[in-house]
Amino acid sequence: MDFVTTNIHMDTTRCKIESQFTVEQDCNLADSKPDVTNILLSDGFVKLEEMRCSEGELLLRGKLLYKVLYASEDDFGSLQCMQGKIPFEECIHVEDLCVTDSPQITLELEHLQVSAVNSRKLSLRGLLLVSGVICDIQDACLSTGVEDNEQVEIHHKSCNVLNTAVMKKDICRIREEVKLPSSMPEIGELLWEQTELCNLEFRPEEDRLLIKGDISLLILYTAREENRHVECFETMLPFNTTIECNGSREGLIPHITHALTQKEFDILPDMDGVERILGLDLVCDLCIRLYEDMSVSLIDDLYGIRNNIRPEFAPCNTKKLLALTCGKMRLEKEASLGHGEGILQILCCKAVLCPERCKPGNEGIEIEGYLGLQILYLTEDDRFPYRTQRTEIPFNYVIDVPGMSSALLFELETGLEHCQISASAGDEVSVKCIASFRVFAYEEQTLTTVCGTTPDTETDSNTSTSTITVYYVKEGDSLWNIGKDCLTPLNRIREENHLSSDHLVPGQKLIVMR
Repeated sequence: MDFVTTNIHMDTTRCKIESQFTVEQDCNLADSKPDVTNILLSDGFVKLEEMRCSEGELLLRGKLLYKVLYASEDDFGSLQCMQGKIPFEECIHVEDLCVTDSPQITLELEHLQVSAVNSRKLSLRGLLLVSGVICDIQDACLSTGVEDNEQVEIHHKSCNVLNTAVMKKDICRIREEVKLPSSMPEIGELLWEQTELCNLEFRPEEDRLLIKGDISLLILYTAREENRHVECFETMLPFNTTIECNGSREGLIPHITHALTQKEFDILPDMDGVERILGLDLVCDLCIRLYEDMSVSLIDDLYGIRNNIRPEFAPCNTKKLLALTCGKMRLEKEASLGHGEGILQILCCKAVLCPERCKPGNEGIEIEGYLGLQILYLTEDDRFPYRTQRTEIPFNYVIDVPGMSSALLFELETGLEHCQISASAGDEVSVKCIASFRVFAYEEQTLTTVCGTTPDTETDSNTSTSTITVYYVKEGDSLWNIGKDCLTPLNRIREENHLSSDHLVPGQKLIVMR
């Protein structure tokens, strides 16, 4: 017997990768740079240049690109920037790794510690967090029909499964230009930048992926003037771009993670020859998974009408989408910087949303964590006016997930859509931010489908002799069970008994003809 089948592609996680390692280096200041008096801000990101798989070992090579903003005693505490890179090579043991694997790896800078060895040398120590998965694509074959359905009676069952249409890694390059307002002086030296991608939206189209979002940009620079005073500029820049994506089409469900891995800036002249334009060249690594939520009517059971046959069943592991939902949390709080001096101006603030615990609860997915703030501000101290302070604001949030079950699995993405820090009285600051949470929730399900048939030698059947049976419906009976027990087509039972529906009542009399 030949079956009509539907193929389901499913990505399965064979192995999870979680590790961490440190990179450290002592760095000397360039001869042109003044001495370090006070370290104010430090930041960096990881650029993965090579990933090599061997049996049980994963080799990672790349660079930690760092930047340090410090105050110098020269020129009354002027701001200076130091940038550099620290190469690394790390071998991680992964038990189930094979040479042909292509792991989906995320490398994040968990923490960067910068300290002054002396006024001309800095010690940098970065903690890098490695996380990722090794995924395989498995094909599940579901029987949905029979070539010659006149020989058998078929019972179908409807179910929803996630079909993996696209799974790949790619990059997205974003080039934009930002022009400073005419009221601001031209750029002399770029001291500090904070660049983040936020409010990202991915829309699958025919063989391409549309990407739109905002670039959150903040820069500190020295003006090209004699006094070289520090200027601050902040903006939100919308962007739209597309990348090629074979197999993509409208209606697919995107589940895409991203990481900004390259940031380059050029200072350009405007129409008047004044260097007031900042050119941005950003590269974002994408881990792309596009799913199709398929409704499948699979064969749940069958029986032969002319020949006695017994169905053979096989389990089939699939995924079922429970929810693709988003939530937003508004966080407003007053925080003390604890230095006891008045704040003249907040220059910049680096805000990071850190979820520490995520677990399914009675009402949804419960998220606990904190908002980490690193604030650079001006004080009334004329000699050393620039200060920096770190603070943390805890939060609790519950995101509603329809269809919660004990078998729920989920992946969480977080981001900051908006963060505003303003000075209050004394050393108090007012924090207002909007955090976004995106949950991709699913469950693994095992479907049982008919995969073949064998002759049923235990059932005595004489297809050449017609019989008529009077059957009285019992509690729990269904039209399918009665037809299967009597090896009779269901339509014949419906016609002989003038049934308008398959609903049966206990005690109901049926004429069953074979």
